[in-house]
Amino acid sequence: MLQSSDIRKKALNKWPQYRRSVVSTIIYGENNTFFPLKIEGDRTPLREWEGMIDEYKEITSSSKEKLGKGYSIVWDERKTREKGIQSFIKEITIDTEEDYLFLTEGKSKTEALKNSLSVLSSLFISLSSPSFLIRWIEKNTKELENTQKDKEYWKKISSVIKWAFMTEDTSSYYLREIPLPIHTKFIENNSSTIITLFRALKGEEDIKSGGLDINDVLNLKKKPILIRFRINHSSFIYKEMAVDSSSFSILDTTMDLSHIKRIFVIENEAVYLSFPIIEGEMVIFGSGFKSKIIKGSWIDGREVYYFGDLDEHGLFILSLFRSMHRGTKSFLMDEKTYSTFSNYAVKGEKVDENASFSFLYEEEKTLLSLLRSKNENRLEQERIDQEYIKLHLSRLRDNNE
Repeated sequence: MLQSSDIRKKALNKWPQYRRSVVSTIIYGENNTFFPLKIEGDRTPLREWEGMIDEYKEITSSSKEKLGKGYSIVWDERKTREKGIQSFIKEITIDTEEDYLFLTEGKSKTEALKNSLSVLSSLFISLSSPSFLIRWIEKNTKELENTQKDKEYWKKISSVIKWAFMTEDTSSYYLREIPLPIHTKFIENNSSTIITLFRALKGEEDIKSGGLDINDVLNLKKKPILIRFRINHSSFIYKEMAVDSSSFSILDTTMDLSHIKRIFVIENEAVYLSFPIIEGEMVIFGSGFKSKIIKGSWIDGREVYYFGDLDEHGLFILSLFRSMHRGTKSFLMDEKTYSTFSNYAVKGEKVDENASFSFLYEEEKTLLSLLRSKNENRLEQERIDQEYIKLHLSRLRDNNE
């Protein structure tokens, strides 16, 4: 037997369609054809008529006819053998939006949705890919219907996005320099919403925010990535320096590097800090894939060595670094070193199957094949004994003097 609770449940099931009608009305100016909403009536076979009369009392007492809002009942007359002509529920109708929101208790959510979309609507003009916007709205309905996020919240979101679209060169601004009366913390705390909406408006198919940085998405100026290095020379007064990548690439124009004849690029920080260099040598902290920003024509022509973890990632970075600095040799990235310290090896991750190792030498390719055959395929370079490093450094220097 149909009850008022059943009607409310059926009405709530229509909420996604109702929400879409609201969106279409506000964003695209389409007429709202959602109402009247019709729900199928009671088709229960006639049994125990007296009991059904009591049930009908419950559904009629909660109807619009009694409460002034909500659902209306459309009755149908049927002829029965025992009771003659009787009235049955043909269908339930929800005539207006006001009735629907009263029944579903969704007035506050709808007001929040309408407020948010009305504020954002100016962003949606002349979209090249409106389907991405619809997807964004569907994925962010909880945000749009959030009664805690008032018009001011969405005005701030809209202002940031408008600024990003209208500013010719956003790369000249740090996040905190954006010339808007909006606190930096607001932008940072709501970066996921800004990122996904900005990308949807640009017509980008993948509008997820996971792993994305708002500085990258809005093309803002980012803090420089510093390259750390140490030089052992009597004229060099600093134990360690750090400069941005642009300055590093022309380091020879600001410093006398003529005395530097040997350079070591080290993947791990602890090994970099403790790596024993002598007069005329330089050691650079590569920091894994960050080593790809180590550039500068002054590097080439010197002895350059790369020392990374003995695993697929370390060898891939070596190959990548050598593609930029062709004369680079590897240091202790060989089968003998792995075998010597293999008791410290652990299971490591494999690199992407499309990764290229084309710049590896034969000795390094032999190590790569060995690692791929092992379960314990990762030997971190800090596991290599310091005395072992000193011994091979001494041999390297003797062979190259």
